[in-house]
Amino acid sequence: MPTPSPSQPRPGGKRRTAVLLVFTLLFGGAAWYLISGGNAIAHTVEWTCVANECSTNDGRMALFVFGFIALAGFLGTATALLRLIGFGAAVALGPLAAIWGWREAVADGLPAAEVATETKVWGAVAAVGLVLALLGLWIELKLTGTIALLAGRRRSPAVLTGFEPNRADGLAGSAVLEFRDESGHPHRVNVPQTMRAWVGAPVLAVYPPDDPRSARVGLPWFRTANKASKPKDDKAEAAEQPSLSEELERLAALRRDGMLTEEEFEAAKRRLLDS
Repeated sequence: MPTPSPSQPRPGGKRRTAVLLVFTLLFGGAAWYLISGGNAIAHTVEWTCVANECSTNDGRMALFVFGFIALAGFLGTATALLRLIGFGAAVALGPLAAIWGWREAVADGLPAAEVATETKVWGAVAAVGLVLALLGLWIELKLTGTIALLAGRRRSPAVLTGFEPNRADGLAGSAVLEFRDESGHPHRVNVPQTMRAWVGAPVLAVYPPDDPRSARVGLPWFRTANKASKPKDDKAEAAEQPSLSEELERLAALRRDGMLTEEEFEAAKRRLLDS
């Protein structure tokens, strides 16, 4: 059996992860600073209200605009980096920053009653975000095999090969999990359910120390899936096949260039016409 070589990372994967991490921290810090800062000074801004509509020319209110732009950036990068954990963190970050700003405003003399309702509402939204982040953390602990590792199982670098789709869209199916156990012995385990996106990418084999043959697929914490495109239908595949006339022209060109003898040309033409 050939030796599997599963631990080679895809080029650019580490760089992309590092870039996402840097931008997540930058966007998160900027969103916190701008939103909390805007809320801290909002009560000092002079507002003009006409027919239940209020406006202000105070440029400091642009803090909110830039703050929510930064929050949107944090949502995108954090979700790409940590999936549901990042999404939950983004849902919680904005409300928590707003509540922090109101606390600073109350400390500066704003009556707490004026922001009591807003604090409760945004506190509830932040709580939902934290629950989503914790749910995402639990999912990631299971997917990466961390919980199994704590329970005494082993993890080894692995790779998925021989994908066979079992769904109409071709995105999921069975594959072979190739890895070496902690003793260095190679294994090939059939996995009945996996995703096409992880075939050929670095994954993990999670298995009991005394039974590597029952291994399952684990995913790394920071990962970038292969782009799994939908398999081509028969019409699209046929459209990409060269036409009969194009093949005959190619054979004639090879004969003119001396790459085919007259006998070879005639034999190839017959095979083409008979196929």
